Amino acid sequence: MSKSIWAIYFHKLPTDAKPQHGLCPMGSDSWCGFNKSLVSGEKYIHKHSLPEPVLLATNKVSRELADKKLLSKCIHGQTQNPNENFNNCAWERIPKNTFVGINTLKIGVMDAMLCFTDGVYSRTEVLKNLGITPEKTLAMH
Repeated sequence: MSKSIWAIYFHKLPTDAKPQHGLCPMGSDSWCGFNKSLVSGEKYIHKHSLPEPVLLATNKVSRELADKKLLSKCIHGQTQNPNENFNNCAWERIPKNTFVGINTLKIGVMDAMLCFTDGVYSRTEVLKNLGITPEKTLAMH
């Protein structure tokens, strides 16, 4: 994760005269247009580079985000604030400003708990236990 943070940071610095994409992922499916162009052979023009003073101003934030101590708190799907993240999962299913009945509320909270603790794929197991064969597209999510 630390490498990815720095890849994004340095991805915004290069110019056509001085490309700096060594930390960006390689290959045709890369999010880095420059590295994609190396595979395809197309000419790449750096259109969205940020001025060096702007990047220097954001360096401290990137350093903090890439800190191993901070990142260790976020491994295995954990977050810095698990309650806030779970609440977000619940509110996605049951918006705060929409009235729902108790059964809808229970199902929404149970689905949020399931997806928060075991991931979205766990829904397929629930469907299988109910005797419903999930579509292949659901199993891929």
